[in-house]
Amino acid sequence: MDQCTHEVCAEYRKKIIKACGQCPTGQSAKKWMDENGISEQSYYHWQRKFRQQAYDQMKENETLGVRTIYQLFGSMNEKAYTTWPMMKHCKVLLPVGWVLLYIRRVYRVLTGKRAKMNYFKVYKDSYQRKELYQQLHIFER
Repeated sequence: MDQCTHEVCAEYRKKIIKACGQCPTGQSAKKWMDENGISEQSYYHWQRKFRQQAYDQMKENETLGVRTIYQLFGSMNEKAYTTWPMMKHCKVLLPVGWVLLYIRRVYRVLTGKRAKMNYFKVYKDSYQRKELYQQLHIFER
């Protein structure tokens, strides 16, 4: 089967699992499956598979968040190192460097020496790039 067929079948199975979860009060899942002609073994197989997919995606999102934080601090460190080379030798001062860089940026924005950033536009552009990457299957594992 091709990818499209897999996705359609998966959506159909998800709807079945959702409908079974919303069966009338007092009716067992087994009875609902019998009434709707659904194999109990198949139902629980797909329920387990979708739960595993959801769990894997949740773990990947957590990992992605941690990687993003590491990248953020890495870039902040690099900027502090290039601005004040002495910080490479005294890493205890890095948080002070981050604060000074922020203060310097705010000062430049307020005095007009640096253009203000439109953070909403940056976020919107990054979201559009992410969607494009997903459509083109770039960076998939």
